[in-house]
Amino acid sequence: MSKKQITLFDGTIQTWEIKKHSSLVQMGNITTLRERKTLNALIYIAKDQLKRQPEERRFTCDLWQIKRLTGWDDSNTVELKQALSNLVDTKIEYNVLNKDKEIRSVFAVLAEARIEVKGSGKPTTVTFEFPSTVLGAIKHPRIYVKLNLLMLRGFTSKHSLALYEFLADYLKLKSFRCETD
Repeated sequence: MSKKQITLFDGTIQTWEIKKHSSLVQMGNITTLRERKTLNALIYIAKDQLKRQPEERRFTCDLWQIKRLTGWDDSNTVELKQALSNLVDTKIEYNVLNKDKEIRSVFAVLAEARIEVKGSGKPTTVTFEFPSTVLGAIKHPRIYVKLNLLMLRGFTSKHSLALYEFLADYLKLKSFRCETD
């Protein structure tokens, strides 16, 4: 299956930066590259829709928006459908490094994801919902990292993407200590 990068420079997306709550960055690295990129795209889409409808809990977008934000140009959407399905089934430990002293819990990344098929038989619309804890972190991130979606699109390894997010989260520190078990 071809994984060709596509451009964002067609005027449909105005900014390529998200503020991702630090605790979501520290969710561990159990997701695939596609799943992590998809999660970042869904956060971007939700934040954009929350600007217009602050009380919204369920978000809808065209499938091509997720593809554009993640950088994949697959004519076959099987992997994207699988990523959405896996994000609903994936339980994460949130705030692994305890940076946010107020929250530490375990839950599914997505509460719901639905792909609707329009007249042509091709999937075109994605509707999704975050668990309340994640939605709260998206709406009001007390501590966050700014992530450049354009840069995230270029990563080809789940490990490099997770490391980039982690280092961006700690960029302003003069030093930090990391230990392994």
